[in-house]
Amino acid sequence: VDMTFTYALVADSGVVLAADSELTYTHSATEDFVGEPFVIGTFQSKTHKIKRLPNGIAFSVAGNQGLIERLLSAIDTEVNLSFMEAILQFHRALHEEYEKMYPENEAGQLHCDFLFAGYQSSANRKAEPLLAKLSSRDRFSLNFPAWFDFTGRQYHGAALYLHHRLASEGMPLEAAKRLVYCVLAEVAMLDNMCGTPIEMVVVTSDGIANVPQAELEGYEETRKRVVDALQAAFSLSAPAVR
Repeated sequence: VDMTFTYALVADSGVVLAADSELTYTHSATEDFVGEPFVIGTFQSKTHKIKRLPNGIAFSVAGNQGLIERLLSAIDTEVNLSFMEAILQFHRALHEEYEKMYPENEAGQLHCDFLFAGYQSSANRKAEPLLAKLSSRDRFSLNFPAWFDFTGRQYHGAALYLHHRLASEGMPLEAAKRLVYCVLAEVAMLDNMCGTPIEMVVVTSDGIANVPQAELEGYEETRKRVVDALQAAFSLSAPAVR
């Protein structure tokens, strides 16, 4: 099972899409003296979780790796389609293939998510950024988030806290890139089913551009300075322990 974390955020001049890179096998275990089940994550390898389609569309994957590969094999990803056409193609193909595998809801179903970022053009208006999310948990129904979304470990406390405190619709692109990096880095540090290096792309009306690792390393220095400043502030203000 591949547990991951991906995050898409619409900024003022592009969409930032990022993912961790850890491929993890997860299984349940039970402590003898408690009897409560818990999940163990075992690192397997690193992998790329952001993929590209023609016409400047990027998407991330999260969930069971075998299921993802089987579903993607049912789709012609080389066809040059508009954003909405591509989403409809994925919606139909993923839904049909999943129905073949699991005609009824049952225990033990495998799950995965796809998070898309791209631009849609029309005759009357300039191209505008759009997000789309397709999840096996609702049998790949069409979902169009307004300006952000998560997949995988999407309810992680660190991600939710940082996003809701610092993100805003249409924020400057450079600020969005730094925030997305910090969110991914915090989740990777706190969760043994996610891990670095972080992969990040920026999607604009001109296409998809990778954010190079050298730039991400600069964001890491910023993150460390912020953490150091917060730790110093708390240690100065905290009362002495007697």
